[in-house]
Amino acid sequence: MRTTPASEYKEVARSGRERWREFQKFLDRRTSQNWIFRGVTDTSHELKPKIGRKGTVSSAEERRLLEAFKGQARPYLTNSPDRGDDWAWLAVAQHHGLPTRLLDWTTNPLIAAFFAVQSGKDTDGKIHAAEMPDLLSLQDEKETGPFKQTTVKIFRPALFIPRIASQSGMFTILPEPHKAWEQPRIKGLRAAFIVEWRHKPYFQHRLAQLGVHAGTVMSDVDGVAAALTWYHNAGLAPPEFS
Repeated sequence: MRTTPASEYKEVARSGRERWREFQKFLDRRTSQNWIFRGVTDTSHELKPKIGRKGTVSSAEERRLLEAFKGQARPYLTNSPDRGDDWAWLAVAQHHGLPTRLLDWTTNPLIAAFFAVQSGKDTDGKIHAAEMPDLLSLQDEKETGPFKQTTVKIFRPALFIPRIASQSGMFTILPEPHKAWEQPRIKGLRAAFIVEWRHKPYFQHRLAQLGVHAGTVMSDVDGVAAALTWYHNAGLAPPEFS
């Protein structure tokens, strides 16, 4: 793991403040509601869904995996979708870590920044920014299953999942999950913002000041514990709640 000598702390803090200002400028050029963001802890991570990261997987194999998840996960879910609702089941499966052809995005760039700087202490993080693709229509959902989509679209699950709500989350669904999505480029705008590994702690502190930490992002007991652990390890007093 790379370390920063004590003699360099002041310089890192100065450059961290400058990088944060550059991040604000990055966002100032994307002020419309038509932008989505995704944070990753390593710049080498492509915009490729988990199901396709080890090569091509047939849609039949994807279906078998999802059907197995439906059968085995249902007893542990308090609010499970209808058995035939593959769209909702795909969202639940993605939420719980099953490899799917979905990618997580958010309309809140600070949420994306949170994920970009949370781990990977020896790697630079990246915050992707893309203009929102077409929204999946209700007609698409009824007439076309998730494994028959031919274009990249935005999918917002109708099923309420607290963590997705707290993260202003949505998904892109990729018709060819083994291929990384190359979002359309816009002249004069960068497709992503890089946070160097040495600036991650500074970004964590600034985000926490703005109320963006594991407790608010994860919206569950595990998130509360993770946030309090972060405050403790950082030597900071945790925020008080009434």
